[in-house]
Amino acid sequence: MENSAQIFDELIEKIKKYISSKASLLKIEFADLVSKLISRCVIWLIVSFFLCFSILFSCIGLAMIIGQILGEPFMGFLILGLLFWLTGILIWKFRREKIRKHILNQLLGQLFKNE
Repeated sequence: MENSAQIFDELIEKIKKYISSKASLLKIEFADLVSKLISRCVIWLIVSFFLCFSILFSCIGLAMIIGQILGEPFMGFLILGLLFWLTGILIWKFRREKIRKHILNQLLGQLFKNE
């Protein structure tokens, strides 16, 4: 009787250690996943920042060139402004269908990459 009680106690201790180890492993895996996700977001923000400035300066230069070709400096800015306005309308129209699905797919792809 005493032997089976001792075996049962050892089994309980091993189960407790296993559950504790599994919980620690899950915490570490979750921390790893969150750190990867945050690092991707930070890198994406940095690249986006520099990309936005390069696009901004390129557009200013293009607007000046168009204005110089047309003979009126403001016309280049007006044409590019209208182009951006139309682009903004298209983005607004498709924001729910395309953009949201794309972001969700990227996020879920990152979360379940290891499976």
